[in-house]
Amino acid sequence: MPERKVYAQKLLQAPAPRIFDVLADPRNHARLSGDGSVRDAHPGNPERLSHGAVFRMRVHMVIPYWITNEVVHFEENHAIAWKHYAGHTWRWTLDPRGPESCLVTETFDYSTTLTPNLFAAARVPQRNLRNIEKTLTKLAKWTEEAR
Repeated sequence: MPERKVYAQKLLQAPAPRIFDVLADPRNHARLSGDGSVRDAHPGNPERLSHGAVFRMRVHMVIPYWITNEVVHFEENHAIAWKHYAGHTWRWTLDPRGPESCLVTETFDYSTTLTPNLFAAARVPQRNLRNIEKTLTKLAKWTEEAR
């Protein structure tokens, strides 16, 4: 059975708490979107995510729609993951490499989605991997500029 995950990593020149603060605020997600499909955070979202938090994002992929997410993993300054309604998960892991640097990994895990074969046939993992790399570049620029 193939591994149904894609991920990329980037060493950022920023401390883990600064990076985590960006990721834990859903209002920042549109600015980080690798392909620009994430457009806006719902005004009723929590300002900071936590385990079990539910948040909605406006997305535009062919047509505009809202997607609901639930935070399924939360370790302050180390890891955060949320699951979409179809079961796939986006995970961020932060591995500090010193006081001012951190290895950041973003993972798209579709092993628990309701339709893994459809995702594979539509080449969603390959497209998401390209977008993850773009997102990590945006995150690096943003957090490093905040120094």
